Amino acid sequence: MHGCAIAELLGIGRVLIPAAPGVLCAEGLLAADLKAEFDRTMPKAGRIEAERAAAVYAELEAEALAWFAEEGVAPGDRRTSRMAMLRYHGQGGELTVAWGGDAARTETAFVAAHQALYGFTLEAPIELVTVRVEASGRMPEPVRPHLEPMPGVSAKEMRTVHFSTGGREIPVLERGGLGAGHRFQGPAIVTQLDATTLVPPGWEGETHASGALLLMRTGA
Repeated sequence: MHGCAIAELLGIGRVLIPAAPGVLCAEGLLAADLKAEFDRTMPKAGRIEAERAAAVYAELEAEALAWFAEEGVAPGDRRTSRMAMLRYHGQGGELTVAWGGDAARTETAFVAAHQALYGFTLEAPIELVTVRVEASGRMPEPVRPHLEPMPGVSAKEMRTVHFSTGGREIPVLERGGLGAGHRFQGPAIVTQLDATTLVPPGWEGETHASGALLLMRTGA
């Protein structure tokens, strides 16, 4: 509804309207990869003991394996990574870095992350607080629509819309009738079940084969 107006304020000349904007968030949730985190806080924060940490990581990876099975993730779509949450002695918060396999490499990664985030490092012991296994299950790619070219669609009705320059009678187009490559000039309204798209004066629209609607400022 307000996409083109916001784009004009920001100096943007193109706006992309997905095929189903009203349910885009829900669609993304269904299509996103599965992810879970398995954490274990060490009984006492202190210097890294690689063998002890490796034993905890093995336990967490067993939990991740059970989760994969429960979620029905195929073996080839499973991914796990070992992470470590560390801090300098006396700090109240931790930074998460990839587990390097031993104390030296993990501490080096922590020092680099601390420098990048805060701009300094400390001459203090580095403590391992929590170990984490991040597990992700790859989901299949969702089926994407592919529109075929269609003859130009006629307006289903005319409607009065009040712009800053005054009221105008503009066409109302049904989005389901717009085929790939169909172009139209604003001002116009494009309606569909889950959204209403306003194409103001000075803008034009084109339907992409993916079903997305590309709105462009005239001359942009």
